[in-house]
Amino acid sequence: FHVFTLIAVSKQGLYGRGFGFTIGKSSIEVKSFEESSIEKRDRKMKNKKASFITYLVIVQTLILAHGFMIIPSSLPKLVTTHLNPNFRKESNLLICRQQSPSSEDGPLKSSTAPLLATLLARFQGDFDNFNQVCSDRSNDLLPRQGGGHEHFHVTLIPLPINILPDSRDLFPVEEENKNESCCGAVVAAYYFDGMPNRIFRLRMYTLYCDSECRQTGDRVKMKLFTFDPSLEGKLREKSSSSVESWIDLIREHVSSETMGDDSVKSSLCVKEMGRCDILWTEQPDLVRHAYLNEYTRASREEMHQNHPIHAIMVNDHEKGGVLLESQMMPGSYIRVQDELSLWGDELWINDRGHDADSKNMVYGNWKGVPYQMTRVSNIVVASEASSKLTRNIVDPTLRWTLGDEWRTPKEYESKMSLIGGVSTRMNKKEDIQSVSSKE
Repeated sequence: FHVFTLIAVSKQGLYGRGFGFTIGKSSIEVKSFEESSIEKRDRKMKNKKASFITYLVIVQTLILAHGFMIIPSSLPKLVTTHLNPNFRKESNLLICRQQSPSSEDGPLKSSTAPLLATLLARFQGDFDNFNQVCSDRSNDLLPRQGGGHEHFHVTLIPLPINILPDSRDLFPVEEENKNESCCGAVVAAYYFDGMPNRIFRLRMYTLYCDSECRQTGDRVKMKLFTFDPSLEGKLREKSSSSVESWIDLIREHVSSETMGDDSVKSSLCVKEMGRCDILWTEQPDLVRHAYLNEYTRASREEMHQNHPIHAIMVNDHEKGGVLLESQMMPGSYIRVQDELSLWGDELWINDRGHDADSKNMVYGNWKGVPYQMTRVSNIVVASEASSKLTRNIVDPTLRWTLGDEWRTPKEYESKMSLIGGVSTRMNKKEDIQSVSSKE
């Protein structure tokens, strides 16, 4: 059986041609051959049966060790998420976070969308780019035109989907698939300089696998939403306790709406950002994720061994980005583009906007270097008996970026001095307004 399989595979020309084996007493030589020579090779193989069996054992062992990846490639080997040894643990964490304690769905089920499970298990917690900013300043790179980065932080809070309105506007999937196996939601708060009250962007993301995604098995779609102004105001008031309080605030806001039409409820809760759809995949876009070849975590080998997941904003890239009205200057418009890469311990954001008329850059990194955010914490369920969320710090050196209760005033002053003060004070007044208007 092994001999037949080996010859059958070799005839497919895995390396662009057929190949055969000449087995000596101490070596195995690989040569190309014509199909008519197979019989002649077989006669020689019979005389070397013992050596050939030994060879097969070695080949079989190597194939198993490499997961059958025997075809060489010039592209980095990106291992699929279901081969990730941490996948089962990450998937279970996701289900615990996304599952409401009042759910009556019965026992928790494994996800039918492995990439979504892995994505949501990572796309939570706190990320901060302080280390990158320190490196910028040591190289005399200031924000914006200076080629450096602003110091900012993102908190990603998993949101149980069953507290949200039952609307296809949020999750455009088949009704029977509107569950934790195919859908997820995250609240994202972006703020400057380790100060949670300085939020410059507050969003809700819905992530889902529709029938198209489930057929391929390696894609997840994401929609972006802004909050109703009254709800956003409540969330900002509790920014210092976002992890502990925001889910309850959103649940109360949704349940307080008395209208029976869920589509109306969803419009009162959040508003979709049109055409800002995001697509997550295991494979990077060779053009839009080209930064992976220029700016690496440690080495290219380490970067790809850590199973990254990548995303792009799918619409209007050829036009310079999606057209959005500026929140800071109503009536003016910005073209927005975005790419992301996510590992278990880092989130890279290549987010930028240009003035729709002048084409001048409004925000982002002037040199095209993504914001490299290091994981500060994971967000987990506080206890089995409670539905409350809490932070589990994974990088103690960055815990001070979470807010006043995580640091002393002296520590904060010391950290800010390392990067030359708060980010926005390094720019002219008009630049401060532009960078604060991130869409």
